[in-house]
Amino acid sequence: MPTILETSKADMLVYGMGEQPLREIIRLLEKGVPFNSITTVNQTAVLLNKDEKIPKNSNWEDVEIASHESCLKDKKKYASNFKVIEQESNKLAARRIFQKVGEKVLMINPPYPTMTEAEIDASFDLPYTRLPHPKYDKRGPIPAFEMIKFSINIHRGCFGGCSFCTISAHQGKFIASRSQESILKEVDTVANMPDFKGYLSDIGGPSANMYKMKGKIQSICDKCVAPSCISPVICSNLDTSHKPLTELYQAVDRHPKVKKSFIGSRYSS
Repeated sequence: MPTILETSKADMLVYGMGEQPLREIIRLLEKGVPFNSITTVNQTAVLLNKDEKIPKNSNWEDVEIASHESCLKDKKKYASNFKVIEQESNKLAARRIFQKVGEKVLMINPPYPTMTEAEIDASFDLPYTRLPHPKYDKRGPIPAFEMIKFSINIHRGCFGGCSFCTISAHQGKFIASRSQESILKEVDTVANMPDFKGYLSDIGGPSANMYKMKGKIQSICDKCVAPSCISPVICSNLDTSHKPLTELYQAVDRHPKVKKSFIGSRYSS
């Protein structure tokens, strides 16, 4: 199949965690920028006509991968494309990717940098209802919702690099962790829900135990393109201290309405 932009006929794709690109798109629209001129927002993809001028961005490097048509004929070119995409998703500063698709050109802009603590806190501190969409009200219990109803997401990203998993492709390899204050505020919200019985089903993330973990020397991480920080060996530059995580668990357990809390996310490191 070609890019989903071709098959769906959508005007734009926002990929990954969408808060930052959506906010920028809305800002530009409110400023009066025509939608078809919004082509240089991070973490978006658009289809250009072959004769259309490529939007310039001096902060980005570009890379072209094999066309869709050539991938249909050659599995090795398809595999080569996958390698490029995998490496770019594991970089702090990715390149912009181009691919010819029929008479058009797919342009995938690089993702935003890893969220800072303040940025991810601002996202999670929004006034969510924590409820399914009202359209499901008459359909009975939703098993997936019941499973995560009393769970807390403490970070994003995963440096496991498992070959079967796409977390790094849509959340990145580098960990964005919420502050303990933001997490405890959500714990308090959950603890005061009418049907809360005192049990938190999960305090975790894409991988449960990567909270606050990052490289000891950032400049080394800046150059790294490895898909995993823990395989085949744990990177010597990775700070694997679990102290911030255990302190968070202890703070959660001190909440007067929390009887027990569990870790339901998978462990990697």
